[in-house]
Amino acid sequence: MYRRETLLYGLIFECPLKKESDDCPLKEIRTLPIRERVTFINNLSDTEKREILNSHEICIEKRQASLKNKTKLLIIQKN
Repeated sequence: MYRRETLLYGLIFECPLKKESDDCPLKEIRTLPIRERVTFINNLSDTEKREILNSHEICIEKRQASLKNKTKLLIIQKN
């Protein structure tokens, strides 16, 4: 869990795709002062942490697939 928890702490600062989705569970947390963000994560249960990380992984997969599809469309349109 250490690596996943480290990822979770990183996610309270920024979305890896730079702009979080509207339904991101950490969107509002990122607006808090740093100390409050860390306290929020520290107070989550293991289940809540897993849920946030699972949501993040699903979001990344969907958004990366969407970006790939858009890139393919652009290539097709150029040709």
